Amino acid sequence: MTNAPEPTRPCAPRPASVSRAALLLGALLLVDCHDRSDAIEAAGTIELTETDVASTTAGRVVHVLVEEGDSVSAGDTLVTLTQSTLQPDIEQRRARVASAQAELRDLEAGARPAEIERAQAELRSAESEAERTARDAERLRGLAAAGHVSQAQYDAAQGTARVAAGRRDAAREALRLLQQGARPQQVSAARAAVANARAQLAMAEATAGDLVPFLPLPLVPGERP
Repeated sequence: MTNAPEPTRPCAPRPASVSRAALLLGALLLVDCHDRSDAIEAAGTIELTETDVASTTAGRVVHVLVEEGDSVSAGDTLVTLTQSTLQPDIEQRRARVASAQAELRDLEAGARPAEIERAQAELRSAESEAERTARDAERLRGLAAAGHVSQAQYDAAQGTARVAAGRRDAAREALRLLQQGARPQQVSAARAAVANARAQLAMAEATAGDLVPFLPLPLVPGERP
């Protein structure tokens, strides 16, 4: 007796959960592939500009205004320095500038009327004294020749007369110079003195400016290549 073949069983369908898992896995693979396609991987060296900022003048640090890692801009002050003798030196140079300017103004303006009047009064007094001492010396000369006074007394009177005559001549020259006014050479020398005093003051003030180092370009303090 021949056995009849068993009928073929149809394949049973896969559970729905397996299909959903496959779809989820495929979606993840697509996303991963998409992300990797946009990524760029490269090897290289990053170069940064390193700037050393230092004062051109030695001094003691008073304040540090930034810390490592702070962002700063060009022109920002980083630290402030000081020199104990710098400020008094600047004040002295300013005083020299003021004195030179005052002298130049006096020379350019000429003598004031009050100065001329005072010089004239001094000349009159000196002339009167010179005349009196000259008369005394002349009187004692005759007395010394007659033996009524000593030669030493006469010599002393002559010396007094010569001193008085010298003072008279000096007062006369002083008045003449006041009335004449300053010579061009004197004015030029005074102007040169003013320019020199200003240059010396500018040098001291420049040194004071160097005591405040500033940043020449933007960067982050502490950055290194």
